[in-house]
Amino acid sequence: MTLPSGKDFLRQFFAMLPLPFSKWVYGLARNSIFPDPRQSYFEKAFRKVRELEVRGDYLEFGVYQGGSFILAARLAAQYGLSGMRFVAFDSFQGLPEGEGKRFAAGEFACSEEYFTRIVARAGVPMDKVVKVKGWYNESLTEAVKEKYKLERAAVVHIDCDLYSSTKDVLRFIEEMVQVGTVIIFDDWCAFRKEDRPEEFGEPKAFKEWPLGKSFEEFAEFRASKAFIMTARRVS
Repeated sequence: MTLPSGKDFLRQFFAMLPLPFSKWVYGLARNSIFPDPRQSYFEKAFRKVRELEVRGDYLEFGVYQGGSFILAARLAAQYGLSGMRFVAFDSFQGLPEGEGKRFAAGEFACSEEYFTRIVARAGVPMDKVVKVKGWYNESLTEAVKEKYKLERAAVVHIDCDLYSSTKDVLRFIEEMVQVGTVIIFDDWCAFRKEDRPEEFGEPKAFKEWPLGKSFEEFAEFRASKAFIMTARRVS
């Protein structure tokens, strides 16, 4: 029998608690027991967006059980980004395929119902949440942009791991990024050196993206790397 990790147990526990008590429990556990290691560079991203007065939504591709999604909502409130919406893009069936020796099809599966329950009980304002369900090669369309009025992105968190998925994401956000937009790649260094990581996953897709030349390195933490758009030009 496989026991859940500390963070997974925490989510399972407070997902069963009634609101608003669950929000208090989640905050206590996150700050004191299981602090989020992404706090530092996420905070740097939201602070920069506030400083530059970048207007737009928070887009997350690959939300899993909502940990970073919750962190983003909390930081948006902390920095007074009241107009920001939180958009969750996920198949809610895990990864569509494997890649290299690092990821397998179906990995990181979490149902839409479970994700929704988790983020609601953590205090995310659900009236500002948009969920787009489906495989990215099918769901990331112009019709979706029009339906949800997705026009500008302030912070983009890409946690879809795979080259094919990241390529679809970058193509989808091309018209939404702007000077000051921060893109965070959660699994930038997911592949081992002997696997030639630049030929896999998120780094390969970003290297091939024409707009990538308009971004500069912004922050780095463990396996993650963030970039900020400095000029909207392609050369």
